[in-house]
Amino acid sequence: MRGLMTLGQKQELGETTSLNQILEQFPDEWLLLEVIEKDIRGKPSRVRLLAHSKDRAAIYKAIPRYPDTSVALYFTGKVPEEGYIAVF
Repeated sequence: MRGLMTLGQKQELGETTSLNQILEQFPDEWLLLEVIEKDIRGKPSRVRLLAHSKDRAAIYKAIPRYPDTSVALYFTGKVPEEGYIAVF
């Protein structure tokens, strides 16, 4: 898939990390994460990176590769301020 980076570039297969660490490691990208553990509020706390890309569509296309996996999607870039429109 064009623009899709899977495991092997920055993180080894099977390696888990905290959500905050992975969000910092990939600035301004879309992340597809496997949720390993959740905190008391149900927010992912330990995750495994499945794929990352600057292209949101590439991440959405990767989701079917993990049918029996609890996944989460994150965008690590700046969210537009209220009153602004974002086009993807």
